[in-house]
Amino acid sequence: MPWRIQGEQSKWIGNPNALAILPAARAIAAAAYPPIAPEIRELVACWRIEGQTLRTIAYNVNRLAIRTPRGEAWYASSVRNMVDFTLM
Repeated sequence: MPWRIQGEQSKWIGNPNALAILPAARAIAAAAYPPIAPEIRELVACWRIEGQTLRTIAYNVNRLAIRTPRGEAWYASSVRNMVDFTLM
């Protein structure tokens, strides 16, 4: 829902069609990131099934010297984003 700014003249800001463009935005985001190797996804899935936390998984992946597709270190949020994106 767009936000309304109060002032001398009230006006709506934001995209009134945010939900309509969500599929296109997800497609653009998916194209921006290189794919994650299936082996890494499988490894993370196994650790999640074992009950490891996102922080522990990020630590373990970094310890194995596996970087994100962009070459950065893994964080709990990057593991969560990968898991969430896989489920979409």
